[in-house]
Amino acid sequence: MEMLLAGEWRGAGDGATETVLSPYDGRPVGSVPLATIDDAIAAVDGAEAAARVQRETPAHERVAVLLRAADLADQRAEDIAQTISAETGKPISEARGEAARSGAIIRLAAHEGTVAAIMLTYPSTNGVFEHTVIDVCDLVHAAGGQVYVDGANLNALVGLARPGRFGADVSHLNLHKTFCIPHGGGGPGVGPVAVRGHLARYLPGSAAPGAERETGNGPVAAAPHGSAGILPISWAYIAMMGAGGLRRATQVAILAANYVAKRLSPHYPVLYTGQGGLVAHECIIDLRPITRDTGVTVEDVAKRLIDYGFHAPTMSFPVAGTLMIEPTESEDRAEIDRFIDAMIAIRGEIDRVASGEWPADDNPLVHAPHTAVDVTSDAWKRAYPRELAALPVPALRLRKYWPPVGRIDSVYGDRNVMCTCPPIEAYE
Repeated sequence: MEMLLAGEWRGAGDGATETVLSPYDGRPVGSVPLATIDDAIAAVDGAEAAARVQRETPAHERVAVLLRAADLADQRAEDIAQTISAETGKPISEARGEAARSGAIIRLAAHEGTVAAIMLTYPSTNGVFEHTVIDVCDLVHAAGGQVYVDGANLNALVGLARPGRFGADVSHLNLHKTFCIPHGGGGPGVGPVAVRGHLARYLPGSAAPGAERETGNGPVAAAPHGSAGILPISWAYIAMMGAGGLRRATQVAILAANYVAKRLSPHYPVLYTGQGGLVAHECIIDLRPITRDTGVTVEDVAKRLIDYGFHAPTMSFPVAGTLMIEPTESEDRAEIDRFIDAMIAIRGEIDRVASGEWPADDNPLVHAPHTAVDVTSDAWKRAYPRELAALPVPALRLRKYWPPVGRIDSVYGDRNVMCTCPPIEAYE
């Protein structure tokens, strides 16, 4: 049996059902047996489930019923994965891929004959190499669609794998992450797009004088290949690194992420891992259980990291209440260890909140970051010492970054736009 879904598909009269609304006009069009999800999970793969719906459901109801079935499969994906793992002995990471694949099969069946394309990020933004990527690409191609690979994480592939070989038809390259383009503040950003041969005729033409119009299409940029002021940076980086250096950079990026994940895993849950318990180029640290048990939030940890001299990793993306850590190939071992030591020290502070030593509303996490003015003021009535607030680890005595401002109400700032521009009259 190739796959496990959630329960066995049965007729509407064989148990409780859920009315399904049309995705087009909202009218009731059919029903999904709740037994499919709520019964004990039976050995039914996604293809068999889709076939049963198509066989047992009137034609005018099939699309809506299939889409709802796919939604239910997605909602229960973790439960399905746990069952797959328990019944087959497969690692949970592999089982999650199979559970997602089952939902994808049903969804593709719902759009039979109208599938245009799928866009996926590989490795996934969850920080794992999805082992089913070739299978999923084959399924999309079999349904008549194309596969677009988001090149955001190409720095985990260069020199090791080729997107075209696992099924990509189109891919863009995030030069800012993979080939040294500066990144931040919204730009500059350059993203070349690569295609397989059958799509080459759709590429834009060149605006350069005398250039051959191979595709017959007009240009999309004044320079033939994008920004002439930015692309030489990537060219120089590639030329100086060479094939071996580029491969080494990829290997170091993956190694660094796994080093961080392994050292932090005794202190924080690592949300996703792939085969062998490994991650790809980044790992997601799950703060949600800590928040539930102690009240310390992911924002508290992010702000406290500033006191340790670090800008926080990506917060609450792609999963709310988590930190996504991506050390890349650029950080040396000493800097990575400094970050890990800071995270472990912060976990120790969280434990002191959990034990009741510090109140939930008066501890170095909830008040972070601490400014120089804050810790040198005459009045200090907090439950923890000034030294711990400003210098939580000895190394900070030699090199300390002082944040210019303390904690602000970020949500209030997001919801209440305040203009600091001169009044309109000043421009008259």
